[in-house]
Amino acid sequence: MSGNDKPGYRQPRTGEKRKTRQPFKLDRMKPEVRDAVVEARREGCTWGETATRASALAGTMIWPSVVHRWYDVRISQGQRIV
Repeated sequence: MSGNDKPGYRQPRTGEKRKTRQPFKLDRMKPEVRDAVVEARREGCTWGETATRASALAGTMIWPSVVHRWYDVRISQGQRIV
């Protein structure tokens, strides 16, 4: 447990909404990086390959788990609502 977490707090998992809306690391990056993530998933790339593409465009390391969670919240859950 890190120092910022409250006792008993569990991070939201895939398919679960956050209690408060917080920006993801990907939300603060150029639109080209986000478009690359969506395009890579459309092509059937793994999360690791998708993160590698996004990292190359962003110029910084982006972990596959960050890409997966961003995609789940912003794209997958958004499509379920519509």
